[in-house]
Amino acid sequence: MKKSLIVAGLLLTIDTFSYAQSLRYKLTQLDLIDHANFETRLGYIAHNYSQDPDTKAFGTAGHFHLTTVQWNGLQADLGIYGATKLGKNEDPDFFGNKSSFVFFSEATLGYRYQDFSIEGGRFIFDSPHADSDDIRMVPNFFQGVKAAYSQNDTTLQVGYLTKMAGWESGGRIDKFKKFHRVAQSDKSIDGVFFAGFDFDSLSLWLYHIDNSANVMYIEKYFSVVGLDLRLQGDFAKDCEEAALGEIDAKTLGILVEKSYENLNFSFAYNKNYGNSGAMMSFGGGPFFTSMEDLTIDALNGSDQEAYTYGISYGKDNFSLGIMQGRFYGENFHSDEIDLYAAYSYKDISFEAVYASIDDHYNQDYSIVRFFAKYEF
Repeated sequence: MKKSLIVAGLLLTIDTFSYAQSLRYKLTQLDLIDHANFETRLGYIAHNYSQDPDTKAFGTAGHFHLTTVQWNGLQADLGIYGATKLGKNEDPDFFGNKSSFVFFSEATLGYRYQDFSIEGGRFIFDSPHADSDDIRMVPNFFQGVKAAYSQNDTTLQVGYLTKMAGWESGGRIDKFKKFHRVAQSDKSIDGVFFAGFDFDSLSLWLYHIDNSANVMYIEKYFSVVGLDLRLQGDFAKDCEEAALGEIDAKTLGILVEKSYENLNFSFAYNKNYGNSGAMMSFGGGPFFTSMEDLTIDALNGSDQEAYTYGISYGKDNFSLGIMQGRFYGENFHSDEIDLYAAYSYKDISFEAVYASIDDHYNQDYSIVRFFAKYEF
């Protein structure tokens, strides 16, 4: 039975390729579409625990995206995302609590004039505390409005996010949900206001999470004595009814990288000096010490600390690396080792990750993740 499901899924993927190619050609011929692309991915994930039952999931997903031609500065985007399991679905990171679905992941109407643009609707968005974090079958998507102004090395972004969907939104990941549902808070969060400023090697972001917290993130990049250095500071304080709980975070970080021919060496360190844990994110988060599974903002207590170090090899379209990290918090001490490899050829790419987590207070576990992607 499982083999039949896999074959059926692969045949469905091939049929979708043909249909997407035909649709893109027809729309382009009508001069209605400026850009159209399709991506499909085949993925596998497994969590193996020393005590609890193991979980795994195997499935396929596809994404079709259209951008219309501009008319007096107006332009529309439409994205459709679908996913289905192939065999067992025991891992909510891949499909949430539903084994197959199709939804409108992107739907925007925008206006552009020279260096200024504004758009509203559903879209992919990446910033320090709200991002797509595309490491599972379905990335994170957001609903709201955003505007940007770019000139030379300067970019200014402002906007307001009202809802979120995707693998880190929980439950029905194909449904756009209010942020208090994403954070599982019993107090309302209407949305998230953001303002981002990037100038050359400096980045500054401000957030106001309604009824929850005010956040400031700053990052600076520079090079000295042949080393690439990045410094970060993340500061957050609860406000109003504190829907996300008590927040008093002051997290600092440093990332040091050195490249030699095809090798890259890295060391990162984060320390939280606040009276609460490091600030959470609607996505993967901004911290330099984030790994496949562990990140400092997921640790308990106020006195959190983490560091990672690793080496990677990259040449042409192939990369291979290993990274080790240690994470400390209140009644928390875990070590993680990640092995990862990636390869791409024309429109096809592969990614494989193995993570081993040694938890000094609870059970040990490991994660295996594999993706094969095709895009045109």
